[in-house]
Amino acid sequence: MTMIDPRLTALEKRWAAFADKVRGRVREIAGEADAAYREVIATDVVDGTALSGVSSAIKARLIALRQKIDESWRTIDTEYDKLDGVDARTLGRFRAKEIASSRRLGREVERATEDIVVRGEAAAARALHALAEQERAVPVNCPHCGAPVARPPESWSHAVNVACASCRAIVTMMPGTAAMMFVRGSGAISLAREAAHAAWHALQDAEDAWRRLRKKTLDDLARFEAAHRAYWQAYTDAMARVMPSWTAQHSADEIRGKMSWFYDTTGKDDRTVRENYGAGVAAVASGDPARVQQWLSVQRDRAGAAEDLLDAVVERGWSDHARWLAQVAGLSREAVDDTFYYFETRGD
Repeated sequence: MTMIDPRLTALEKRWAAFADKVRGRVREIAGEADAAYREVIATDVVDGTALSGVSSAIKARLIALRQKIDESWRTIDTEYDKLDGVDARTLGRFRAKEIASSRRLGREVERATEDIVVRGEAAAARALHALAEQERAVPVNCPHCGAPVARPPESWSHAVNVACASCRAIVTMMPGTAAMMFVRGSGAISLAREAAHAAWHALQDAEDAWRRLRKKTLDDLARFEAAHRAYWQAYTDAMARVMPSWTAQHSADEIRGKMSWFYDTTGKDDRTVRENYGAGVAAVASGDPARVQQWLSVQRDRAGAAEDLLDAVVERGWSDHARWLAQVAGLSREAVDDTFYYFETRGD
């Protein structure tokens, strides 16, 4: 069993202690944020300025904490440069593991920021919606004959002219202030963001996975696209539940508009290259040496293609496949070890 240099262990413990303090501070800020949001809701939920002020203050505090993570990591990282007598690759792997840990902590704080703000603004939106419902329940009488006039559903969100059933006079019905703030402000959007929040996190994870891949395939692209579509579908489904005027066509148009940039950029980029890598990865996954040899035989640079395919296999975590591929493609053990080391020390 290989002994870990105690200096490395000490640095690891130092970073872990700092990470625990950061998480504790995030919990404190979350509690303070919940109290601040409750105060705004109880005081005047219609005042969007007060709500925005709370969200901005919370974001600023957590952004500062996120910056503190980077500063603290740089301080600890300089300690690695001072270590001597440690095997270079052992040090490289250990340092990369800690870099990845610092990045995960940063993402953790970023997500906590989103969670706190989304939760607080959604709570305010529910309170605003309740006020809007109270406004809609107020009876409307014809100003000409005094007869009650039924309020159509669409008057909840915008002005509507209605003919009095008794005297046929035109009655203009206006939405209340809370309803206007909910529909035309951020109320409905806040509830939709809350409902789609899990899908948003899944999209962030998919984006991270997509960014890390050097050898992308069309299957990777399909998974990334599916994560985008799942988020916007969850978002538009939520909007349809809270917006009286939101139709299936609204949802379809919203999804098409939000996805258009993806199809015009990422969806079009390097499709031939991705299709080629996909065929190579599928050949390795099949475990059939003949399929791998056939794929290599049609590549312009067989040696370079074999190394690229090894990259694609290793970055997917297929360790056994990687060693098998090296034997099939005639790659040296040194090339395999170097590839593993590269991906282990990228720090992401």
